Amino acid sequence: MEFKYSYPVDPSEYDDDGLCRGYPLRNHRDAELVDLGTLRAQENWRRLVGPLGIYKGGLGPKFNFVSLALPECLPDRIEVIAYLNEMVFIHDDGVEDVSKQQGDELNDVLVDGFRLERILSAQSVKNGKRKMQQDLVKKLVAIDKERALKAISSLTEYFAKGSGRRNHTEFRTLDEFMRYRILDVGKMYWVGCLTFAMALTIPDDEMESLSELCHPAWLSCGLINDLYSWPKERDAAAKKGVGHVNNSVWVLMKEHKIDETEAIARLRGRIRVCFVQHQQKMKESNDRTDISADVKRFMEAMQYSMAANVVWSRSCPRYNEGRQFNERARGDKVRAQTTAASDKPYRKTRCE
Repeated sequence: MEFKYSYPVDPSEYDDDGLCRGYPLRNHRDAELVDLGTLRAQENWRRLVGPLGIYKGGLGPKFNFVSLALPECLPDRIEVIAYLNEMVFIHDDGVEDVSKQQGDELNDVLVDGFRLERILSAQSVKNGKRKMQQDLVKKLVAIDKERALKAISSLTEYFAKGSGRRNHTEFRTLDEFMRYRILDVGKMYWVGCLTFAMALTIPDDEMESLSELCHPAWLSCGLINDLYSWPKERDAAAKKGVGHVNNSVWVLMKEHKIDETEAIARLRGRIRVCFVQHQQKMKESNDRTDISADVKRFMEAMQYSMAANVVWSRSCPRYNEGRQFNERARGDKVRAQTTAASDKPYRKTRCE
C-alpha cells in the first residue's frame, strides 16, 4: 500500500499490551480534523438530541480512534467519518443502558431515519436525531454518492442486525456468542466506513470472499472490545443487579467454569491467534488472482484497524476510568475552538 496521508507511530509511543507485536501502527496526518469531527458530533447531539455530560467517545490521551483505525482515509473524508463514528458510539452507549425493548426501539428509529428516500428529499426534519442523520448522509453523498449509498446500506444493516439487538441473550458458548458479536461489533458498519474512507470498490460478487478472508479480523474486533470493556460492563451489570454480562469474558467463565483471571488469559490468547491468522489471510489474498486489487487493499487496511483497536482501547477514557481525554496540545486547542463555537449562535460547519 502506498502511504500518502499517514505516518508510522514509533512503538515507544504506545502500549500494544503484548497482543499485536509486529503489527504496524500509523496515524493520520490530519488527526486534528478527526478531533474536530468527533467534537462536532458531540456538540450537535447536545444541541439537537439531548445532554451527554462529559462524553468520552472516540477521544484518547494521544490518539483518536478514527485517526489510527483509518490512517489512509482520504483527507476530504476524515472529518465526516469521525463525525459518523462518534454518532455510533453515542447511540451504542444509549442502547447498552436500556431494556431490550427500548434498545430495539432506538435501533428502529435509526434504521427508519436512514431511509434514503426521506433523507435525500428536500423536506426538512424537526426531530434532532433525524436531522443529524439527514445532514450526515447529505454530506457523504456530496463527497462520493456511489460509496456513500453503500456505506449507509451497511450502516443500516448494522443497526438492524447488531447494535445490541441481543445484549440480553445469555449465550452458552463463545463460538455461539461470536457469531452474533461479529455483527454486534459492527462488521458491516466498518466495511461501509473503510470503503468510503479509502474510495475502495468491492464488487458484490466478492463480498463473500472478503467476509471469509477478514473473518479473523472481525473476530478480533469483538474480542478486543470485550477484553477492554469488561471491567466497565462487569461493574455496570453488578450495579443494575443483572444476572449476566454480554461479554466474551463472562461467556468463557460460564462455558468452562473458570474464574475471571483464567477467562481473560484465554481471551488474550484468542486475540493473538486472530492477529496471526489475519497475516496468513493477507498472504493468501495477495497470492490469489481471482480477487480484485481493492479486496487486497481492504485486507491490508484492516491490519491497521486491528492494531488501532488494541492501542486505542488500551488507553482510551471510554474504557479506562480516570484517563484524560486528549493530552496533546492540539486536542486542547480544538476543544477550546469547539467550546467557543458552541457558545455562539448556530452556524453551519463542514460536518453540520
